Amino acid sequence: MDGEGHIIRNQIQAGDLFTLRFIPLRPINPEEWCLLDITLRLIAEYGAIGGKTVYKPTDERARENCPYHWDYGLIKLIEAPALQRLSRDRLESYVRDWSRWRNVDHGDFAWVSLENFWCVKGRYLARQSKNASTFNRVIGRKELKNRSHLLEHSENSGLTEEQARWLAGGRGESKKVFSFKNPEEARRTFGFVRPGMISHREMKNRLKEVWEGFKEEEFKAGEEILNELLSKA
Repeated sequence: MDGEGHIIRNQIQAGDLFTLRFIPLRPINPEEWCLLDITLRLIAEYGAIGGKTVYKPTDERARENCPYHWDYGLIKLIEAPALQRLSRDRLESYVRDWSRWRNVDHGDFAWVSLENFWCVKGRYLARQSKNASTFNRVIGRKELKNRSHLLEHSENSGLTEEQARWLAGGRGESKKVFSFKNPEEARRTFGFVRPGMISHREMKNRLKEVWEGFKEEEFKAGEEILNELLSKA
């Protein structure tokens, strides 16, 4: 909703203030409100929201203002409702009480978990020229612009074909790395790893290859991110 309480029917533009309102369709426990709050903070501080997060930034001066290189989906949490303060033990106990949840087979998407999530703030991946792209280098695609839809050879990329195909995604399948250049104060790169496919350590090493002066502590993952979210919630 907008600042006057009206439902927003048009696309939200950069700089717009809006309110998210959640209408309970059943009784909501305090733990669930707290978990929702943590989820929104995860999106605002470490991720992004919306379908156009697939767009990638560029350092090419002639193209950086093109709509398909804009950074869509970054939000900032301005104000949140006052919620009951709950301990981490209480939240974990609630989440791990399997008797209250349906048993869902996540199949090939079981890797979609905060445990496999990672984020680096203050840095981004982009295309530098028609011949160079740190983004493509990290996900295992060819850097040449007219061949960027193809995977790089394993001996050059340092990835197996299976790893590169998973990271880069494809038609109808999302890539697993996202990067945002603007605004500078919200600059970030984030993504997922997959157990048995590619690890946090391997992902961190790939980023070291493209970012000068990249430090270990800049790479935050799973448990560390959760601790930061819980300390602020």
